[in-house]
Amino acid sequence: MRKSIIKNSSGFGNKLIIAALCSGAFLSAYAQTVQPTAATKAATAAEQAAAPAPAPSRPLTPEESELMERLKKRADAQIEAGRKAVLITYPDTKKGTQTDSYHGTTIADPYRWLEDDNAADTKAWVTTQNALTNKHLAGIANREAIRKNFTKLYNFEKYSLPYQEGGKYFWTKNDGLQQQAVVYTAPSLKAKPTVALDPNGFSKDGTVALSGMSVSRNGRYIAYGTSSGGSDWQEWQVRDLTTGKNLTDTLKWVKFSSAEWTADNKGFFYSRYDAPKAGAALTEGNFYQKLYYHKLNTPQSADVLVFENKDKKEWGFSPSVTEDGNTLFINVWAGSGRKNGLFFAPLKNKGYDATSAPKFSAITTTFDAEYSLFGTNGNTAWIKTDKDAPKGRVIAIDFASQPVDTMLARAATVIAEGKDALTGVSAVGGKIIAQYLNDAATLVRTHKLDGAVL
Repeated sequence: MRKSIIKNSSGFGNKLIIAALCSGAFLSAYAQTVQPTAATKAATAAEQAAAPAPAPSRPLTPEESELMERLKKRADAQIEAGRKAVLITYPDTKKGTQTDSYHGTTIADPYRWLEDDNAADTKAWVTTQNALTNKHLAGIANREAIRKNFTKLYNFEKYSLPYQEGGKYFWTKNDGLQQQAVVYTAPSLKAKPTVALDPNGFSKDGTVALSGMSVSRNGRYIAYGTSSGGSDWQEWQVRDLTTGKNLTDTLKWVKFSSAEWTADNKGFFYSRYDAPKAGAALTEGNFYQKLYYHKLNTPQSADVLVFENKDKKEWGFSPSVTEDGNTLFINVWAGSGRKNGLFFAPLKNKGYDATSAPKFSAITTTFDAEYSLFGTNGNTAWIKTDKDAPKGRVIAIDFASQPVDTMLARAATVIAEGKDALTGVSAVGGKIIAQYLNDAATLVRTHKLDGAVL
């Protein structure tokens, strides 16, 4: 199994996060002071009921009554001013005449026009809404002080865990207030690191984000994806770390995909959709994903179609090349559920030969459970599954055995289902690292490859 880093694809940086925290936190606190919540009212009523009866009091003097009246009016005025401060009068939104008929019932959809994000009316509506919001936020007292406090609290170095590929280490670091973390590399953990990728230079306004990356087996190349303005669409490129420059390779219309290198370092597998219609990239549904092989220093038009299913429009494909480079596994997903299918095919000479496409075998296509491949050794594959085990277990299959369609039925249980939910599994250094949820806390156990607890 290969290592891949997936970054936040929103395209927005730390400053915007801090701004959102400031405005949201202040408005929430301010609203609490203006109007008591139901919980506050209930607590006050309980306190009043439990309090001892007040002693008889004398009538107020005229001067005292006048003072109490002035104080009441002042308090009422302050409450009204606070109420008006948090109230927002939104501009009118026009209603269209769109209606639809469903099984004889007419349903009005007056705001359908807002679904066209490229229309001039929609853009004008968004501009007006933004102007109103910004004006209101700008008038909040103490907002700048809160912003400065959050900025100070958030200004510290942040590191990811390093991992090794091709004799090099890779990790990310954020100095504190950088919009995006920078990718570093070094030949050893004690050596001086160099910058492999700095996403902060992808665009001037910071809206182009690093959304995925994968290092080649020899550590020379980084295939990386970028997304613009928070879109799920990715554009993938390749950087040669020996020169620090990008190759001419550019892959478009990639979505819900990583890059999986072949062991010969000549190319990688990735999944993409057909190009959408003009102007429909952000509104059109995406179906019939296809798995391709891209060879370095070739145009995307030369990429080879590896796998597809014309009968299953919602199927998506996540490739995984085994550590020895001899086998390609494909995790087949449909929608956002965890249930999946699993295919595999042999690779020739630790690469992909487009002239003799490999034959794929289906381990399972029933989508009756989760079958998550997390490691291989020779012909043995370890899989995390919840088949007949709601809390999860680990099984091992011999994917060289026949017949393939009964491979799962012959699987050996390596880690049986226990009282704790199995939430994650990794194969590291000849061991299986299992992560569990135990009484709302994470519990990690280390196992031998045969399942024995270390």
